[in-house]
Amino acid sequence: MFQSSGQPIFVAINCVTNSPSHQPSQLLVNHLGYGDTDFNQKLANFRAIIDTVQPPVSRPQLNAARRVGADFEFALQTQPGRSYRVQGSTNLIDWTTLRTIAGSTNASVFRDTNAPPARRFYRAATP
Repeated sequence: MFQSSGQPIFVAINCVTNSPSHQPSQLLVNHLGYGDTDFNQKLANFRAIIDTVQPPVSRPQLNAARRVGADFEFALQTQPGRSYRVQGSTNLIDWTTLRTIAGSTNASVFRDTNAPPARRFYRAATP
């Protein structure tokens, strides 16, 4: 995978887990030798490739959960450009999608108008 000829080998490997753009341990740069006399341009190219690695997607935050009469509601903090499935379960094994929410910079309020009087668990999942 890596060349060897007595020249220096420059490699960059992605060490970001859960990046939506690159796999962990993915080889980003594999360059043999110093290249041309202007190595600054090579370093700028390496940096540009490294900068394509997107940060991990943060998990959605469920806040301010409360019962409102017979309903149950909470605020869901999301990220723009992503979609989230709000799911409910009574046993933490079988999950049903209750609604799909588009991510935004503002918190979205989810209200379960069919909340059973018994215990129900909620989660937000990304596709």
